Amino acid sequence: MTIVQIVPLRRLPAHHRWFDYVWNLTQEPRIGQLVTVPFGSTEVRGIIWGIVKHTPNQKLKSVQALLVADPILTLWQQRVLAHVAKVGYVSLSTALLPVLPKSLKMGIATEAGSSEAMREIPSSRPRTWWYQSRMEALYQLRDWMVPTAGEWKLLIVPTIEDGQDLMRLGAEKGTSLPFVHGQMTGPAFREIYRQVLHGQVRNIIGTVRALSLPFPHQPQIIIDQEEHPAHRQLQRQPRIDAKTLLQSMHVPFDVTTPAPSLWWWDEHHPSAPTHEKTREIGNMGEPKLQPWISSGLEELVERARVEGNHVTAIVPRQGFAHGLRCQDCHTAISCQFCGEFLRLFQRPEGQLICSHCRRLMTIPTSCPHCHGSRLAFHGLGPERFAGILRARWPQAKVVLEPSAEYDILVQTYKIYHWLLGAGRSHLAIVSGDSLLNYPDFAAAERAWQFLWRLSAAQPSSTLLVQTFSPAHDFWQRWVHGDDRAFYQQERNARRRFHLPPMTPQWIARYAGPEREKNVGEKIEQLRALNLNGERVSAHVSDGKKAAEKIIISQLANTAERASESDWLKLFPPPWQLEGNVQSWSD
Repeated sequence: MTIVQIVPLRRLPAHHRWFDYVWNLTQEPRIGQLVTVPFGSTEVRGIIWGIVKHTPNQKLKSVQALLVADPILTLWQQRVLAHVAKVGYVSLSTALLPVLPKSLKMGIATEAGSSEAMREIPSSRPRTWWYQSRMEALYQLRDWMVPTAGEWKLLIVPTIEDGQDLMRLGAEKGTSLPFVHGQMTGPAFREIYRQVLHGQVRNIIGTVRALSLPFPHQPQIIIDQEEHPAHRQLQRQPRIDAKTLLQSMHVPFDVTTPAPSLWWWDEHHPSAPTHEKTREIGNMGEPKLQPWISSGLEELVERARVEGNHVTAIVPRQGFAHGLRCQDCHTAISCQFCGEFLRLFQRPEGQLICSHCRRLMTIPTSCPHCHGSRLAFHGLGPERFAGILRARWPQAKVVLEPSAEYDILVQTYKIYHWLLGAGRSHLAIVSGDSLLNYPDFAAAERAWQFLWRLSAAQPSSTLLVQTFSPAHDFWQRWVHGDDRAFYQQERNARRRFHLPPMTPQWIARYAGPEREKNVGEKIEQLRALNLNGERVSAHVSDGKKAAEKIIISQLANTAERASESDWLKLFPPPWQLEGNVQSWSD
């Protein structure tokens, strides 16, 4: 008797893999075919995942109909999706649903792949392209992506903007490559899916989603900007990143990076380049300085004016200020409409726009709590800092948006992609301490990577960072370009405090009802299994409460450790699990 293993096309709990059905149809079954099967009290579509010959121990239902004769899933996809389900803690059906186009009436004209495509290939040592110039790296990637006869290539980028940068460079050379990302339309994704199925397209640029395209066999793969946090898909299940997935599959790949992640550095020990860029520290603690302008920034602006150059000043957040606070009772003034008070945009004189509900409101003249009149803005945004610069250099042209003529441009960290195509511009981080003062164990690592990513965007310019702690180990290692010392210190600290990647952690998210009760119960159940569970409080934004999070780790002083399969059962839907945690923030 022929038994087929069917993965239903509907979201199921993580412990469900496939369901067995009897094959009574006249045609021979093939892996990857689309069928309809009875499922509960209804009928659903499903994919044939496996075929076995044996007599079942119980009565099984039969496959009802074959919808597409040719497979719509290749062996490469089957291998990828099996590992997506494994590392993403989801069912095969949950891994499969986002991959297939909404219209499934298409098949593979020829036999997709062979048994060789499913064989576990030993991983070679990945090659790391540790670059100092982002534009040079982009040109190398563009040349690598030029179609070569008989080869399949996949370049995985962290963001849509990175993919667009490569597509622009490719167009300059007359090379047009498809770009696969999470925001593309259904028809556009279906067309690329069809072209890959039939071998009409062999070279692809894409985010992590592109790994699940129907390649006939294992492609050559490069992960661009390996360190970039956007590689980790966090907006929806499954929560995976390309590195973890490919290493789980034992698939060799190369990476590019201006500063590798600690995990990558510790695993592969890549050789660091010799940093030649000029790096400077501006001491914000010096006496008699104007607010937010160190002597280092003064010198940089004056030098740029003499050279006929520009300065790009980068502040951490958008808007005018982080909020408004009473100087008497220290009450933070909230928006009268939505209750939020984090960031404010200044538009007409004397009025503010709330960054959350986007409503216009008049700046209050007194505190609603103590009725005091001493109200002051706190924090810094581009609008406020631009005003400070105009007061200091009234003859300079200070702008908030890139333009043809300017002396000083004030922007947030999002200016990175604009810098790639801009002319030479000195860079200044207005508040370097904000990069480190973040409640996350990976804050220093993220700051290190961001600074080198910024350096690579303008490799021939000066990068100045203003800080109140210029003697801090982090800033001294950065200004001297001492990569090895930074990574060694960070690794030792993570090992000492039992933090990733030295000690594995997981994050469980819950957005269902009765959050307080459910989260508390799960933490108690974890303790019973000798596991540590730390709750991360949710915040309110736009009237919606964010998902509660539990950070799960093994107790350091416990000899008996619970198996993963034991505690995974504690988190059925609507709980969502994320493994291989690299940061606590989303």
